[in-house]
Amino acid sequence: MDPAKIPSKRTDSLTQMTIRIGGDISNRRRTMTRNVVKDEGDADKTSGVGNSGKVLDGDISNDKKEQELANLIEAISVHSNNLDDNTNIKFADNFGDLEKSNIEITPTASGALPESYEEKDGGVESSPNTNMDDICMPKNSDNISSKKEFTVNEVSSIDSKDKTVDIQDLEERKSSLGVKNDKVVADNTLENKIDNAQTPKNTKEVHEALTLTRTTDELSSAGKIIPSESLSSQSDSSKEMSFKKLEIQDENPTSISKNDSTLDPPGATGGNSGRGESEEEYIPPRVRVYGSTVSGNRKYKKEVQEVFRILEAFEIEFDFVCIAADQQAKSYVKRKALGNMTLPQIYVDGEFVGFYDDLFNANEDGVKDYEYDLQQEYIKLFVESDFTLSQCINDSDGDSDKLGITKSKLLMLASQGTVGLFGVFGGQGVTDNYFEEIKEYYNTYRPLVYPFVKEASTYLKNIFKAIDQEISIEKELNILEWLEQKEPVPDSQFFSQVSVSFPLIGLLQLISYMVLYKSLSSTPGCISGYFKGFVGHSQGSIAAVAVASSTDEKSYIFNSLKALGILSILGNVVQKRLRDDAFDTGFPIIDKKIFLGKPSNMLLVDKISIQELKLLTASLNKGLKPEKKNYVSIRNGIKSFVVSGPKNSLLLLLRKMNELYTRQNKNLKTDSSSLRRSHIPSSMFLNIMAPFHSEHLRKYVEEMVRFTKVYNCEFSNEELLIPVYSSFDGRSLVTCKNLTRTLIEEICAKKLDWIKATELKDITHIVDFGPGGISGIGSLTANNKLGTGVQVIFASTNKIIPEGTKTLVDLLNNDPNSVTYSQNWEKEFGPKIVQNKYTGSLMLDTRMTRLLGKPHIMVAGMTPSTIGSDFVSSVLNSGYHIELAGGGHYSEASLREEVEKIRRNIGPGDGITVNVIFLNARMASLQLPLLNRMRLEGAPIDGVCISAGVPSLETSTELIEGMIQCGIKHISFKPGNAESIRQVVLVAKNNPKMNIILQWTGGRGGGHHSSEDFHQPILETYAEIRMCENVVLVAGSGFGGDKDTLPYITGDW
Repeated sequence: MDPAKIPSKRTDSLTQMTIRIGGDISNRRRTMTRNVVKDEGDADKTSGVGNSGKVLDGDISNDKKEQELANLIEAISVHSNNLDDNTNIKFADNFGDLEKSNIEITPTASGALPESYEEKDGGVESSPNTNMDDICMPKNSDNISSKKEFTVNEVSSIDSKDKTVDIQDLEERKSSLGVKNDKVVADNTLENKIDNAQTPKNTKEVHEALTLTRTTDELSSAGKIIPSESLSSQSDSSKEMSFKKLEIQDENPTSISKNDSTLDPPGATGGNSGRGESEEEYIPPRVRVYGSTVSGNRKYKKEVQEVFRILEAFEIEFDFVCIAADQQAKSYVKRKALGNMTLPQIYVDGEFVGFYDDLFNANEDGVKDYEYDLQQEYIKLFVESDFTLSQCINDSDGDSDKLGITKSKLLMLASQGTVGLFGVFGGQGVTDNYFEEIKEYYNTYRPLVYPFVKEASTYLKNIFKAIDQEISIEKELNILEWLEQKEPVPDSQFFSQVSVSFPLIGLLQLISYMVLYKSLSSTPGCISGYFKGFVGHSQGSIAAVAVASSTDEKSYIFNSLKALGILSILGNVVQKRLRDDAFDTGFPIIDKKIFLGKPSNMLLVDKISIQELKLLTASLNKGLKPEKKNYVSIRNGIKSFVVSGPKNSLLLLLRKMNELYTRQNKNLKTDSSSLRRSHIPSSMFLNIMAPFHSEHLRKYVEEMVRFTKVYNCEFSNEELLIPVYSSFDGRSLVTCKNLTRTLIEEICAKKLDWIKATELKDITHIVDFGPGGISGIGSLTANNKLGTGVQVIFASTNKIIPEGTKTLVDLLNNDPNSVTYSQNWEKEFGPKIVQNKYTGSLMLDTRMTRLLGKPHIMVAGMTPSTIGSDFVSSVLNSGYHIELAGGGHYSEASLREEVEKIRRNIGPGDGITVNVIFLNARMASLQLPLLNRMRLEGAPIDGVCISAGVPSLETSTELIEGMIQCGIKHISFKPGNAESIRQVVLVAKNNPKMNIILQWTGGRGGGHHSSEDFHQPILETYAEIRMCENVVLVAGSGFGGDKDTLPYITGDW
């Protein structure tokens, strides 16, 4: 048989992946680039850095010999790929900032595929008569020696510049290159690949170089390729060049890659992880990242560190090999400060898988823009290389309950009871791009989810055809064809139909959970066993029941198809019946300034109380027919609701609400009680074309239940392995006798109370399975759970996100430090009763008492009340904190005199705090420097209060740095609104060494410090305040006794 048609047997999983997906790049122009540094100098061949600071990749200095070697290597590549034997040689100079020349060798045509292959969209697939063993293994392995050698005699000619190099010319060159027995030994080591190939500049060259590397590797036989000692270099005068030989050791001649199923997925089958079985011990691949480095570019340094964080998060071992372009950058590498990774090349187990530069495109100005998401692209490479984001765990006892735990620290802690896990599944309205999320999942995790997606696509297509006979559906779902780009994806209007969005959002959630358990090499039932329960927001309850009912993969796929069937029935029936009933006809034209979004059947209303909203809807409904009424259908948060109804009725509600609040505010505009001015609620139409969770859909429930029985899509409460909770009242559905009817009824006709549904004890982490990523139901849940100690993890997002947002990366991490907990305000900031060690007296312990060493009640500075030394001294001697008002002291002598009097009247250890009016620039410029000097002189000044304005960040930082040097312990600010509160928080974050007291009074004290409502600004910013450990929150104004004060101390307010 023609050696060119013998597919090589491969031991690494990446190679099998290449056989499958390589077809889409097999017809592209192959390019091999080789660079040479012209200036000479001693070079470290390992690092590739010479004394001149230039990148070195070889010792070739003779253009003719260089061309001969390149031609010879290309001849091997052309033969190995069964390409046409005409090759163009091109030259390019001045690549990058380094002085070097490049040889670009470009075959003019690609070769035909072996007879056992078929060219298909998306890759090279085996023909029906060819199994994977035939593709991945040699058909006549006996004829392949342990040392792989390739003949070049079959290559007819190579065009180089203006002359043709035929076989006779090659024969003459072979002897000068040390080639024996009419054969050439392929130079295919990892080291030589990086040494002998200049990194391509652009995306096109990246794919070409990638293709060349992969297809050249097709000729290697089983085993690992290792370099033998290179032949000694000949002197330049002899005009002979060294050529490294490769030996191929057949360590395991019969083994193939670990997982054939990831390459040619079978139908839906059971199993722990969906991988193929192998008797060999799994050795995790190791990633090696190559790149050239120059100093001084923070952007690239940050991006490279981000890539490495991904590798570490998924426990992927990696090496970093850097070729430094200057001495400063070289020193960075030595100190492990990565510097600027300009063109890193990624290798997995010695196999080249891609260039960093492949993720960028240069625009017309030469500026590189992002083409793909970096993290997504690298994770995709890892998954396709059979990483599946973690290593396979083989339990010797066969106990499936232990699968995957050791690869997730969070699950391990959940199994020990330290962590309480709870899963949530979102519903409609959180995103309009749910199909893009499905596509991203599919493209990234294709080897893991392809069998399921294929079966789900077929099932949905069939059930849509069956339903079509009953209620007439316009278009079938060709999900797999859209994902494989065999058919154009429909427009956004198509995906906005509830008949489409219902099953596809369910599919997205089920894929998300599948990626989790397969990434941990576990089973659906094993992973769900670590959760205390699941709940779905609206249609998400269907996916939650499917997950909670599954044990192994076979049952998971079966239950998933049932869930998709219910969702298809529900969406199609609702859409068809509402259209038949002419539910939305004749809606009035209203000024579009009063609403956001396209009018639909569900309206989101925020910043309004439930009492106000109920009054508005009830008032409007009095004049409407039953079929035109609005219903408060969903309670998402304390002041966040959804109203369902016909479009025209919702538009009337918006008009009424806008007119009412505008009129109220106009009447109160000049009133002294303007603090009570109402804010117009914010509103937005959700892209949901049906009034779910309302009485409008109750009449369709029976028809939907009948369809589920006809198509065998029913769930039973006896199948639930873990609790699933009702989105209506939060009760467990385990005791629900008619589970399918209950689920449909709750989605269509019952109100949804998300606060009740998620009120569970002993929960520390909530996992959101989509849709919507970090903007989905998990975000809403996180807002509701602020300060309760519950951390939300967005499992449908696999990116590393800053600012503490947790994703799938954190869920899969086994680093103990990767598990974090959200703040519990009650535990961290709630008052505690403590006993004085020496006196035995009881007192409250708060952040304020710990900072000041005094009780939790203070006397604020006020002119003229606290300008005198006698009053201030009396309060301090009573054991309370007080501020000396600086507003009554206009000279240095006056302030010094009062501070000295106080010092003489108080006991040792007591400190003095001075209130400075920042608005009075003259007084502030006198007193602030004076207080620092007095502190240095020995005056017991412990704190300063800045009132009447919050200085800028720069000014505040300058003041604080001066106070810290003088020994002042704390500084207070008195913001007047939410914006200035955030300014104080910003100052605190930038000055973590200083204790900052945030004194909030609002307008209850007569508007002296603010004209705002007392509660609203602090509620709006409370979470931001509590995230700063150096901020102590103090409230004032309007308190006159124990009854009105106690709720603000306990937190009950």
